[in-house]
Amino acid sequence: MGLLQKIDLRLYVIDGSGDWVDWLDSLFTIGDIKVVSVADMAKKVLELVTRSGRKIENLFIGGHGHPGFQGLGCGSGGDSTGAKSLQVDSGTGALLGTAGVELGRIRPYFNNTAIVTLGGCQVAAGSEGQALLKAVSTALGGIRVQAGTADQRPFLPGMEGSVVRCTPDNCQTLSGGWWGTPGSWIN
Repeated sequence: MGLLQKIDLRLYVIDGSGDWVDWLDSLFTIGDIKVVSVADMAKKVLELVTRSGRKIENLFIGGHGHPGFQGLGCGSGGDSTGAKSLQVDSGTGALLGTAGVELGRIRPYFNNTAIVTLGGCQVAAGSEGQALLKAVSTALGGIRVQAGTADQRPFLPGMEGSVVRCTPDNCQTLSGGWWGTPGSWIN
């Protein structure tokens, strides 16, 4: 395509609830998209991709987490509704609340090799973590979804521990940790 080739988007979404750790994280990122809910993320990502006419290569979601939970508007507090977090509904195995519907809205805007990274602490740890990664991948039509198993930090060295990457049917633990892992914000 030459000099006018469109480069696909690398987006950094961060919990914009005003939590001090998320605020600190936002100081170390350029062009981050602050959101207060899953619906707000879908809306802002849709506006950006529509305006740019490009596909998403990487979507990094920063915020608090624990095994099987990625905050997205709830700060360090919990969310029992799924409106401000990504978590699995234990009754259905799908994402809790309307999160699956909201992620479905942005599904068509990912390129074929896209990776979504959930950047909260311990999100991928244990069976709960793998269930969440598979549910997010399912909601996004099979896009690869990854997260770490250890506590994360909002500043260097950042992104600690092992990386688990899942599709709807399969999970694998990647060797080498976060540094240089495709889809990590630093790569």
